[in-house]
Amino acid sequence: MLPFIKDVVSTLQKELSDLVDYLLILSNAAIDENDIKYCTKSIKNFLDILDRYTFKEFSFIEIAIKEFEELSREIIEEIKIKSRNFIEISNLQYIWRLIKRLYLVFENNVFIANEVFYIRSEIAGKKTCLPDVLKDYLKIGEALKDEDSVKNLKNDLARLRTSGNDSCAYYAAIIGPSFLGKTQTAFTLSHVMNVIYVNLLAADIVVQGSDGSLSQPIYNHFEDFSNLFYQTIDQDLKETENNAPGYISCKNSGYQTLGLL
Repeated sequence: MLPFIKDVVSTLQKELSDLVDYLLILSNAAIDENDIKYCTKSIKNFLDILDRYTFKEFSFIEIAIKEFEELSREIIEEIKIKSRNFIEISNLQYIWRLIKRLYLVFENNVFIANEVFYIRSEIAGKKTCLPDVLKDYLKIGEALKDEDSVKNLKNDLARLRTSGNDSCAYYAAIIGPSFLGKTQTAFTLSHVMNVIYVNLLAADIVVQGSDGSLSQPIYNHFEDFSNLFYQTIDQDLKETENNAPGYISCKNSGYQTLGLL
């Protein structure tokens, strides 16, 4: 866990704002404009993520910062040194090469590359209250949350944590036929623990009706979120399908799906 997370966010915001100003100076110095524009846009997108943490709208901030630092820190520090703290524009060719490297790492940063993380929720702005179908699931969950079976399920899920690492998250898949109660189980558990609900059926055109709607109304409200997971899972599978089983353990760049989780 990052120490003094508010201070870390504040310091990073200041540094990245200075870097954006410096990129503007570089764009006027005839450095490759497309690379500059992309890097500027990417940094502004990440600044939006940091702003959303300030307003309590983003819950993955520590993971996002760690990803950003691991991919970008070395390059940004080198730019900072060569430009004497984002002021001078000497060594332009060398700095241009650093910008090219920054461009590439931003393309591999799951929080920057996926728009869902930095575009403010249009749904949140349009809806003043939860849809009735969501209210129904939550209301039933409220009534069931103190049942022994729910307590037992929560305890069983907790055993999925990595031994000796209380900060490690866990996830589970509930598999079964339609109308078994999988979705209700997730919404019931949401009353006793933090739950990120992903239903991949919402991304599957096979379960859509002739009018394009999904077979259960609840799915429609998770379609965009589920599509994001579907795309990352598909990309990860394509990347690993031609590699040996041991490839997973030695892969350094990380998986998009795990980045989301």
